[in-house]
Amino acid sequence: MSSGSPESKPSFVDLFAGCGGLSLGLLKAGWSGVLAIEKDPLAFKTIEHNLIGPETCPKYDWPPWFPKEPHTVADFNTRYAQQMQALRGRISLVIGGAPCQGFSLAGRREREDERNSLFQDFLDTVATLSPTLVMLENVHAITIPFVRSGGTCGNRVSVADEIKTSLEAAGYKVFSELVKCQEFGVPQRRSRYFIAGVKNGLIKHGFDSLSPFSIMTEIRQSFLSSKSLRWSSAITITEAVSDLEIRWGTVKSEESPRFQWGVYGRLTGDYQRLLRIDRKGNQLKEDDLPDSHRFANHASSTIDRFRKILECRRGVQLSKEDRERLVVQLF
Repeated sequence: MSSGSPESKPSFVDLFAGCGGLSLGLLKAGWSGVLAIEKDPLAFKTIEHNLIGPETCPKYDWPPWFPKEPHTVADFNTRYAQQMQALRGRISLVIGGAPCQGFSLAGRREREDERNSLFQDFLDTVATLSPTLVMLENVHAITIPFVRSGGTCGNRVSVADEIKTSLEAAGYKVFSELVKCQEFGVPQRRSRYFIAGVKNGLIKHGFDSLSPFSIMTEIRQSFLSSKSLRWSSAITITEAVSDLEIRWGTVKSEESPRFQWGVYGRLTGDYQRLLRIDRKGNQLKEDDLPDSHRFANHASSTIDRFRKILECRRGVQLSKEDRERLVVQLF
């Protein structure tokens, strides 16, 4: 729904909002954003700049009783319980991406990591607001039970299973799926695990087994085609950002004196053309400067260190062997 009064649009609340990526997608799809919760000051500053300020479009509706500043979800649930009760049953969707670092296989995966329990704050918000729909995203490893130090499974139930059980107990029909980002136009070999809940009784008889994720798959081709992007194979990183490489030159950054501002290079495809459309729908020109694109003034020794690190196995933490080898080579 891209037109009509705010009351006619489906509404959402974004928890653990980060820089506002999920909100941006929903707002551009015509949803009404009520508010967003993010505790990191810099991340919230990004949200404020892009989706809250008076000149921004699209933007949240944002209630006057809620300060436009960083908050934790737990703080929101506690301090604004009365205002949340007034919103109960009036929110279409509660969405969020609780911190994933404690679950990720690229990290230490410690069950006691306090970030691993933040999903409970998400569920508390759902319990209070009673939205029609619920969507939570995280890394795939949230589906893997934690292991004790001795190698035995500390709990046969994963955190993903705990979330699904809680949502089912709260009256939701629950679906889950691992979504491969590259299948939807993202130039990245990354998968995200989604849990979706629909209030019981809202799915028509005969459609109980129809997952929202199967619908996503069905419309994938038409969605990508509407963006003039191919659907038969993934977009490569070269196709995505080759026009942002430092070889195209730099200019002095007035706002960040220690950095050089990157300039646009030759446009080489539909993905780059899509990304050069500004928030007002205008196509940027090659002599326009990319937004937020700057290069640090690294010392040559730092650049050499980066080159050595790039020789290591990609996508995981540096191994002990790699660390020892790099210490010898770099120092």
